[in-house]
Amino acid sequence: MYVRRPFYVGKVLILTDIFMKSFFIFILACCISFLTKAQGTRDFFSFQGIARDVDGKPAANKSISLRLGIHPMLNPNVFTEEHKAITNAQGVFTVLVGGGTLVGGYYSNIDWANGYYFLHVEMDINGGSNYVSLGSTQLVSVPYALHAKQAERWKNNEPVIQTGFFEFGEPISDQPAGTRLIWYPKKAAFRAGYINSDAWNNNNIGPHTAAFGFDTKASGTYAFAMGNATAALGTGSIASGDRSVASANYSTAFGSETKAQSAYATSLGRETVAKGIASTAIGIQSTAHGVGSMSTGYLSSAEGNMSFTTGEGTYAKAFASATFGAYNNVQDNPSGPAISDKKSSDRIFQIGNGSGPTDLSNAFTMLRNGNIGLGKNALLPDFILDIDGRPRIRHNGETAGIYFNNTQNQPNAFVGMKNNDEVGFYIGNAWRFWVDNIGNAMVASGVLQSSDQRLKRNFQVLTSSLANISNLKGYHYFWKDEHLDQGLQTGVIAQEVEKIFPELVKTDASGLKSVNYTGLIPHLIEAVKELNAKNQELEQALSRLNTLEASVNQLLKREQLITPASKKAR
Repeated sequence: MYVRRPFYVGKVLILTDIFMKSFFIFILACCISFLTKAQGTRDFFSFQGIARDVDGKPAANKSISLRLGIHPMLNPNVFTEEHKAITNAQGVFTVLVGGGTLVGGYYSNIDWANGYYFLHVEMDINGGSNYVSLGSTQLVSVPYALHAKQAERWKNNEPVIQTGFFEFGEPISDQPAGTRLIWYPKKAAFRAGYINSDAWNNNNIGPHTAAFGFDTKASGTYAFAMGNATAALGTGSIASGDRSVASANYSTAFGSETKAQSAYATSLGRETVAKGIASTAIGIQSTAHGVGSMSTGYLSSAEGNMSFTTGEGTYAKAFASATFGAYNNVQDNPSGPAISDKKSSDRIFQIGNGSGPTDLSNAFTMLRNGNIGLGKNALLPDFILDIDGRPRIRHNGETAGIYFNNTQNQPNAFVGMKNNDEVGFYIGNAWRFWVDNIGNAMVASGVLQSSDQRLKRNFQVLTSSLANISNLKGYHYFWKDEHLDQGLQTGVIAQEVEKIFPELVKTDASGLKSVNYTGLIPHLIEAVKELNAKNQELEQALSRLNTLEASVNQLLKREQLITPASKKAR
């Protein structure tokens, strides 16, 4: 083999003769030319030569095969490609190094600034794949202009501008694991960081997108992803943080493992999920299911459309409902989340006061019909105000109480404190009835009790009332309870009354007995009537005695008159 290699160093002609056993190639030129194609700007350098047969004659108008490799000194190829070329009448052919069929390596990954590179040439003059090596020639100047051209664009304190044409140019090759800074003009996309998956391969790069960090993916048009393994999959979506996913169009996911799964949804915080269209989930493990719903806090869930929850473990199930607090009661079952599902018994406002998942409770419940329930058990209030417990009305400069309106909506009556020691009813501009703090009841006028015959049935006339009353005992006594009137009291003993008049004695849940003193009046009436009858009988008997006495007296007087006359006759 005979080789003659004169060449110039610089952007000038490199002249080389290579003679081999079967054929030789006369390399005329190896120089840089920046070729601008319609699909965008890409840098190649041309390789031109003359193919001759073994007789030294040009291989005119012949299809030949070339295999070109670029390698550092004494090292394997870092880039290999194949070309099909057709010679002209003089045997001249031209190919573009970097523009052939890829065999191995990446032309764009060649680090021209680091070390010396050589062009290795192989040829099959018959256009097949039986390549014969023609040797390697050092690339002294030509490709390094590529490096110089690029280096001029990256200077300290200077703007960095890379240009290109959208939807033109070659697709990006699959990226192996490693650190990357990628400007992809074909899709007007930018990537920077570390990749360890297929997220930065062509199919996962959306047009007009940007992704930064570790294994971030922005596959939706106009999408943006930043952080660790975040994914912006929908059009106009944004994902930032740690493993957050914005999978729907115009969705946003920020934080750690957040998910925005419907259009226009937003998920912020840690493990939050925005499932409904235009829904928002904020906090920790909160979920927004309904359209336009919002869930904030911890473990909260907004299920109805346009619903809102905040706090811990709160649920809002009905359309346009709201829940605050912690662990509210969830036993309500609305027909559905939409406006067409609403009903008057839906809970539309709740305040939870539970302590955990096994202790669910409501402090406040409002239904769609306006009824309000206060307390744990007032979950289905049947009235405008349903209170599960004793309310308290405070003194605020006036005695505590409640006003009641008349038909003209004027406050006509008042129930409440008369003073610090008395509570009562105020109506007609005066206190009519009140009770003091020792149990004494006072009435401004009389006390009437319903007694119309039309209200009663099964009448029975009282009998033996006098005898029964006669068996009762009246007592003077004092109350043991110091909170009752400590003055001398007069009354009966309930246990004694119960033996005679059981219907007049009531026993409460604690076993204490009370007497219906008013119920004694009918027995007293009948006893008086019995006494009156007996009195009449006595009066009649007395009258007879008086008559008899008068008759006896008259007889005695006659006897006295007769006796002296008899004596004189003797």
